[in-house]
Amino acid sequence: MIKTRTSKGVEVELEGISRNSVMCVFEHDGKKVRYQGTWQTVRDQAGIYNPSVLVSANKKVMVLLMVPKEAYDQAISEYLEEKERAKMESYQNAKNNCPDGYEPCSRNWANGDLWSAEYETIDGIKVLASDQIEPVDGWYLVPVSEIQNAKERQQARQSREEDERTAFENQLKAAYEKAKETNTRVELRTWVTDECHQNLSDCSFDAATEWVYPDGSRKIEYRHCH
Repeated sequence: MIKTRTSKGVEVELEGISRNSVMCVFEHDGKKVRYQGTWQTVRDQAGIYNPSVLVSANKKVMVLLMVPKEAYDQAISEYLEEKERAKMESYQNAKNNCPDGYEPCSRNWANGDLWSAEYETIDGIKVLASDQIEPVDGWYLVPVSEIQNAKERQQARQSREEDERTAFENQLKAAYEKAKETNTRVELRTWVTDECHQNLSDCSFDAATEWVYPDGSRKIEYRHCH
């Protein structure tokens, strides 16, 4: 909970803190009154952006509360920790009651037209499967075999991306050494763009060339293709 004040000195308690919203508790005629607030970022006179709470009712702004950044950071950190703890507890309960051959997953999205959905395991493996899987206590039970296949595809993709990144870094290093040795620019790579980078009406796409210069800088040049 965070305690703060309005510009007129009215004490306000902030509770039920989440990433986007917060409950603001005011004292009014000896009773506690609660209003929903939303987090904002406001720049002060020094040009520093500080967290604040916008409190409104009946679509009218009531008050803007400034909140110390340290208190905000601490409250959000505690909220995220509690959210993660609750998530893990819920997952463990679902895991304990899960039938053999299935794994509890969350669902990121579903496409009813295509009868497909993306599920995600607790350790971040994303799986495409039927959107007809019914949730059990907030979790979707996805076959372990489909998760294993998705994991192997993900590992293969990561390995391929790492190989491509290493190859490009070696290519860049060789181009720079040659440019430095010859004191001239060296072509690094060429490709064709999907569209004209200047959006010319009579140009459909460009031929792009990236150059490496002796000082280590890089520049991309475009040639219009009609």
